[in-house]
Amino acid sequence: MGATTTRGKRVNDIFVGRQNEMDRLGSLLEDGAARVMFVHGLAGSGKSTLMQQFARRAGSRARVLTLDCQAVEPTEQGLVAALAVASGIEVRGGGGRATDRIGELACLAERVVITLDQYEVFRLLDTWLRQVLAPSLPGNMRLVLCGRERPHPAWSRLPPGTFEMLLTGPLSREESAELLRSVDVAEADVPLIVRFAGGHPLTLMLAALAAKARSPAPVQDVALGRLLDEFALAYLDDLNDETRNLVEAAAVVRRISRPLIGAMLPGADSWKGFERLRELPFVDSTCEGLALHESVQQAVATQLRVADPVRHLALRQRAWTYLRAELRRAPKSQLWRYTADMIYMVENPEVREAHFPSGGHQFAVEPATPADAAAIDAIIAEHETPAAAAWLRQWWARWPDAFRVARDAYGEVAGFIIMTNSGRHDPRKFAGDPVVASWLGHLRRDPIPASQEVLLIRRWLAREAGDGPCPAQAACWRDLKRMYMELRPSLRRNYSTTNHPEVYAPVLAPLGGAVIPGGEVELDGRIYYGLYLEFGPSSVDGWFTRIGSEELGLPEHDLLDAQRRQLLVDGKRIDLTPLEFELLSYLSQHAGAVVSRYDLLADVWGYHANVGSNVIEAVVHALRKKLGPRSSVIETVRGFGYRFRAD
Repeated sequence: MGATTTRGKRVNDIFVGRQNEMDRLGSLLEDGAARVMFVHGLAGSGKSTLMQQFARRAGSRARVLTLDCQAVEPTEQGLVAALAVASGIEVRGGGGRATDRIGELACLAERVVITLDQYEVFRLLDTWLRQVLAPSLPGNMRLVLCGRERPHPAWSRLPPGTFEMLLTGPLSREESAELLRSVDVAEADVPLIVRFAGGHPLTLMLAALAAKARSPAPVQDVALGRLLDEFALAYLDDLNDETRNLVEAAAVVRRISRPLIGAMLPGADSWKGFERLRELPFVDSTCEGLALHESVQQAVATQLRVADPVRHLALRQRAWTYLRAELRRAPKSQLWRYTADMIYMVENPEVREAHFPSGGHQFAVEPATPADAAAIDAIIAEHETPAAAAWLRQWWARWPDAFRVARDAYGEVAGFIIMTNSGRHDPRKFAGDPVVASWLGHLRRDPIPASQEVLLIRRWLAREAGDGPCPAQAACWRDLKRMYMELRPSLRRNYSTTNHPEVYAPVLAPLGGAVIPGGEVELDGRIYYGLYLEFGPSSVDGWFTRIGSEELGLPEHDLLDAQRRQLLVDGKRIDLTPLEFELLSYLSQHAGAVVSRYDLLADVWGYHANVGSNVIEAVVHALRKKLGPRSSVIETVRGFGYRFRAD
């Protein structure tokens, strides 16, 4: 939180009650304790404050490493890198298993506790944490997962004594009153606020702040579910215009920094604005900047969108323009920070829900085991024709590690997905499969550099809905985003197949995908349509940037129609060859930066050596001819490479 009350206390330092929760957390430091504890509760129920207090009270007994999952790349390597920074020691880089590298942290203290806060956004790594990391932790290490949603029931199937759950419930009436008095609420207002806040800490604090400016009486008739929003907005109503503008800017981004304030609020003093925000209630200071508490952030952003949609859009456009430029300049160590900031602003549900989910998860997606063979075969038999089923059974026989299953709360297989990448399994070894053959045909017509990969999604089927939309299939699609993150920056394209192009083609189109022209395959009278999704030369990061730019009405530049792969010059459309399109797209996604000849050869052509031919010069020459009066956008930097001039 981070505001100062009239008694000189900071809201973050105010902690009442929760003795049972503190005792449970303290038990993690004892011998024979559970390896994993899952702390869950409603947004604003005080989970983060509870974990901060636990870390303080652990003192010399333990080293507590706390990570905000919103700031950590949801991959094994991303977690290793974040723990290295949090611990202050160099975790062995390069090769080696992530579990071994994390295990090296056991030497930090007699007890080492890794806490993952805001865990709901780490869903992409849930299976690996449960199946791989948790069982491999050294005896003196513990894992605490802290989030809004209850854990998937699969966690409870860990060996007895390994896993515990802890619910942060409401404060008692006495504890609620103590909290209100600690922030100087008038005694006459305490009973009324306690009555309507229901022991919810964030609602209590917002009500306390609102009550200092006005009587809390007007909220008596507000439904309990709307109290938090009402109190947040009542407090904000009493801020001056300058401060309210700062809060609204902070509400539409994941984290706000001084430079971002300057970009979003032209003319504002970003240094003073940053300090003013820092002193507001429910603003957290992090190594990345400042963030409003999630519940307050949602209330403010929603009100702004409804009350002033033009301003809401303008703030997001300015933030996006700044972040897009920073992403192009960011060193590798900072890449995820800007990627996460941009994903947060993307409203496309296929992208946003995977990384910033709004609800719980019904299914755990994990690698299939030999024991799943009968369930997988039953789903195949139920939904596939004999010829199609035969090919899927061959996949199971030859590449069972490509199968991942969606398990329900009882551990039963509710669906499965077959997916692998060309760096792991050579698709040419399955060229006899007519669906794979259609993908290979498209790949021959539209090749990618040898240094990049394709993701192959051979089939998804659910027990009840086949390949139609359903919750089990949605869980599998979310798991695809894990592969996207693991394979970046080499992932260039994915291929899949469906019987229902009318359902999936409209979903793919805004993302840069489509039905493969002429890619239909008939098996026993049923048509299977090939689908592809193109990420582009800059892989997943460039894809995110393109999607968000289009949503916000901010094309990356006014020259290139990425969907049609055409130039737009003086109102005319000009076709591009695959190499021309890829080269111009790559340069434009790195606008303003000098791109070396080596990087172009590696990322666009797929060469790993500085070959002596003039292949780049030939394509640049052809592009400049087609650009005509706009040819100066491609600038030669002699002796090094090229620069795309966005201006």
